[in-house]
Amino acid sequence: MRCTWADLDFLTGPKLTSVFHPPSLAGRAHKEHFGASRTARWFGR
Repeated sequence: MRCTWADLDFLTGPKLTSVFHPPSLAGRAHKEHFGASRTARWFGR
């Protein structure tokens, strides 16, 4: 399964900056790592 994501910077001022990442296997790995790191940080797992 391929996943996509976008990097958004809401702190760049009046104009939103974003980078769209098209569907890829690397996108899936990125999302899995992101989710695991947040779970570990928030719940100590």
